[in-house]
Amino acid sequence: MAFYPCEKLKDINVDKNNLYFSSNDGILFDKNQTALIICPQGHQGNYDIPTSVKLIKKGAFFSRLLNSINIPSSVNSIENEAISFCNASVFVDVNNPKYSSKEGVLYNKDQTELLFCPSSKSKFTIPVGVKTIGDGAFGGCGNLTSVTIPNSVTSIGNYAFNSCQGIENVEIPSSVTSIGESAFTFCYKLSSIKIPSSVSYIGDWALNSCTKLTSITVGQIVPLRIEKNVFKNFDKNLCTLYVPYGSRSAYQTADQWKDFINIVEMPFDHDPYLKNPFQNISAKPGAKEQVIDLKTIFADNDLNDIITYSVVSNTNDKIATTKLDGANLVVTFSSTEIGNTEISIAATSNGKQIQSNFKVNLGFPTLNDQLIAVENKVYPNPTSDKFKVRLSNIPNDGILLNVTDLTGRPILNKVINHQEEWIDLKGQTPGVYLVRVNLKGFNIQKVILK
Repeated sequence: MAFYPCEKLKDINVDKNNLYFSSNDGILFDKNQTALIICPQGHQGNYDIPTSVKLIKKGAFFSRLLNSINIPSSVNSIENEAISFCNASVFVDVNNPKYSSKEGVLYNKDQTELLFCPSSKSKFTIPVGVKTIGDGAFGGCGNLTSVTIPNSVTSIGNYAFNSCQGIENVEIPSSVTSIGESAFTFCYKLSSIKIPSSVSYIGDWALNSCTKLTSITVGQIVPLRIEKNVFKNFDKNLCTLYVPYGSRSAYQTADQWKDFINIVEMPFDHDPYLKNPFQNISAKPGAKEQVIDLKTIFADNDLNDIITYSVVSNTNDKIATTKLDGANLVVTFSSTEIGNTEISIAATSNGKQIQSNFKVNLGFPTLNDQLIAVENKVYPNPTSDKFKVRLSNIPNDGILLNVTDLTGRPILNKVINHQEEWIDLKGQTPGVYLVRVNLKGFNIQKVILK
């Protein structure tokens, strides 16, 4: 990259008669200023990219002195490593069709690719939903001591964590399939890294000069074929390579892997499994919360494995909400809503995960609600305005019928004197109502008003 490293260079000025390049405020552009080529490393403060710019070239921003970069809606292409080793927070115009930002971090529009994280960050959790960590995305983040990579990530780009000199441990999730060239090069404090069996490609120089590495754990039973410089410039006599049960001899003869003096087989690891499936839940609005012991649902036959639980999704949290309390899942039901939701729970141990789902049906009549004495009925149900009550054994002086909403608010009180009578709810808000009659064999009935 031209003019790198020129840390004290503040301005680039181009003769106005130059046929190919131009400058503005000390920044180098192409002639028409549609491509931003270089912002000098010594440039300071906040920088607003001109609205004429459509392209930001590779290496454009490598400045430690910039505080912020504002990207207009006109920019439709940002080359790999256009912004790297840079302290600035990035803010993208909300109308930009290709890119977005959040908390100073640069993403593509739908935030499935993380393109740049400012080097000022000390801890960072990559949002769930990100699939790709772009080339050089965390390059030069020397203050970064901790990064959490979610299960949505499938690819770690070239130079992604290059020169993150404060990171000590990295656990790569089982969703990742590729690790790019020089991905962790010059991570001088990195002492351990776990590479799951899902990874099928490790780029050359990926762990170059990680001089503090003492532990590499791999999940591949068959050693990956890798280039000769993946483990360059650190002492493989002092680093233990942990491999799957039964694969030590394969690693002892595989190129690059055989250079490790200490190759240790891990005990056979059982996957977590579904012990008993969830039971679907049917409840009434406002019902008492239910507590589910997840140890009765999931299990792992490795006694030393610790299972952690997470709520993966809840399709309608207006119906029911969930909370994890250790190994207990607490399900709380709405007191006002009716409907359905599907909840997915995951159990994870040793980087392996299993999920199971269950449904919550709130407020609609269940089969048991409908199994009442044959003579005692409420119909039609659902109804648009009125329903008929059919009763048996009516006392001579009649019997009182009550209709309330789900909160208990009285809607109608009526004395029933005949075995069949119409009850009119015309004008009431659509929803679920409760019908009560003090008569043996008549359960509380739910009437759905459409």
